[in-house]
Amino acid sequence: MIFWRYLRRRGLDLVCKTFLGCSVIFITLQFASTFPRIAEKDRQAAMRTLLNDKKVLIDDRQQHQQPRMHEGSVQRPKDGNGRKYQEWSPGKRDNMFYENIIVHFDLKGAPPRVPYFLELLDTVARSGATGVLIEWEDMFPWMGNLSIAKNTDAYSHDDVLTILSRARNLKLDVIPLVQTFGHLEWILKLEEFRRYRENDAYPQVLCLGDEEAVAIVKDALKQVIDVHKLFGLKFFHIGADEAFEFGVCQKSMEWIAKHGVAAGKQHLALSHMKDIALYVKQLTGGATVLSWHDMLKSFDTRIIAELNLGNIIEPVIWDYSENIVTMPDMSFSSLADNFPIVWASSAFKGANFPSAKYIDIRHYETNNRAWIDTKIAQERKFDKFHGIIIAGWQRYDHMAEICEILPIGTPSMVLNVQIALMGAKKVGFPRELIKIKCSSEVSSFFPQKSARLE
Repeated sequence: MIFWRYLRRRGLDLVCKTFLGCSVIFITLQFASTFPRIAEKDRQAAMRTLLNDKKVLIDDRQQHQQPRMHEGSVQRPKDGNGRKYQEWSPGKRDNMFYENIIVHFDLKGAPPRVPYFLELLDTVARSGATGVLIEWEDMFPWMGNLSIAKNTDAYSHDDVLTILSRARNLKLDVIPLVQTFGHLEWILKLEEFRRYRENDAYPQVLCLGDEEAVAIVKDALKQVIDVHKLFGLKFFHIGADEAFEFGVCQKSMEWIAKHGVAAGKQHLALSHMKDIALYVKQLTGGATVLSWHDMLKSFDTRIIAELNLGNIIEPVIWDYSENIVTMPDMSFSSLADNFPIVWASSAFKGANFPSAKYIDIRHYETNNRAWIDTKIAQERKFDKFHGIIIAGWQRYDHMAEICEILPIGTPSMVLNVQIALMGAKKVGFPRELIKIKCSSEVSSFFPQKSARLE
């Protein structure tokens, strides 16, 4: 009785809903059926044609030790008019849009094992980059007081020599990066170094006024420089980004009081950066010192001029957005007042979202293309744009989770090195692809036959 009563009251409503549901399903099926169906044989033939048309070149892994860019080993791609692109070689940097194209390796999370690292260096060299920026952090074989901060999986001294030797053989410039201001979590997280924090609650920034704390950083600099000097050292990066709180520890406040009220914490921070930069130049015999730009951008330009930092440090302007949103025209002009030479920094991975598992390659491509336009628009303000560092972050900081691991970021790295090489030409990409020695078989494309691409 209840059922029939419900049916009478809701019958029309049910009929209408059923009719609408069936209509949606019918329209969807009709829309889907308008796509042409392709037989399996035709699909496979089309895939073969596509692969052959793109001339995908994949080396045999047994030949990966061949000299880089061996004469005649790689057919140079052509542009749309049939002209060959100008061949690039490590010593041939004239007329390049960027004088230096540096690929950044961040080792503070899932660092590559040595054999894989060597393969990555080969790929960097074949892609056309001029060097690598290596941020060792806790993966360096630290000795002495710093040995307790060493990762349990850290590279050995011989491992580091192997990595640097391969880079030298590939004619890649190697720029070490040692944080000296902020992002010192890998040291300050430990109880033994806790007293050197700027703020006891946060293991990020060094107490800049504490001479013992600064001595720890200088020890790290010396250990890294002693190894890198064996292979040549043209540039050195001292980090110095995202130091969100400084000038608040007891020793820092004492430093400010000693140097007068006019000094302030900005004077403390800039004096620290100058001291570190001069120390690096002393140990390296005059290497060019780089630092991230974001702290410098926020400091008083008069203090920067007073300390003559423009002749000591070259800022690296980092912006990983698709429109370079953090650097309006006024910010470039402000930096140019004191720094005649600057670098750009884009990204190829690890700079889109802190917990990203999959890479948005289009985002990084857009970012790197935006830097081309930015350089063209802003370089007249400076004596020189010294190059670009294409960053590949493993974590947002030492305590964060890993984002966009290296294997999925490598194709993005190769792509964005090509964009940097392309520069202002802005021509389409050549149809031949960079050889990245992919050894994966293509059985998913050709079920009946497993074969490597040739």
